Amino acid sequence: MGKLRDSIKFLDTCDFSGDKAIDKQELSRILREKKCENVDVVVEYIFKLCDKNGDNKLNASEIQKNVGRLKQYTSTEDIAKKCAILLAKADTDGDQKLSEKELEKYLSEHGEDFPSLEAFVILDEFDTNKNGYLEMGELRQYVKGKVEQ
Repeated sequence: MGKLRDSIKFLDTCDFSGDKAIDKQELSRILREKKCENVDVVVEYIFKLCDKNGDNKLNASEIQKNVGRLKQYTSTEDIAKKCAILLAKADTDGDQKLSEKELEKYLSEHGEDFPSLEAFVILDEFDTNKNGYLEMGELRQYVKGKVEQ
């Protein structure tokens, strides 16, 4: 029942048009009011995560199904923000994890001199379950290490 209550509260907060759904413009508006950084990236990520029917609107059902996942990406913790931004930019297939190819492409686009080697090293060090992907917990450890450098 808590998830449903949270979903309805979130929907009521953001639904300026009164259509019982949130579009990207409405979500952008509320995030800007809350002084969120990287609003466009965050909005795209939230829609990628939640908009399962692809109509570019979030309804109560889509929010309810993902409210737990949304909470972990919208915390005020700097590491969580950086992970969400990195995942939004680098996760090209939307599977909520980064493959070596996705990581390599991201690193290349961000000026890494040896993106293939760096992607290999990152996966070797942080892919603790050795499935060939950086999943959220592993990604947090990687980002935490970068932040602490």
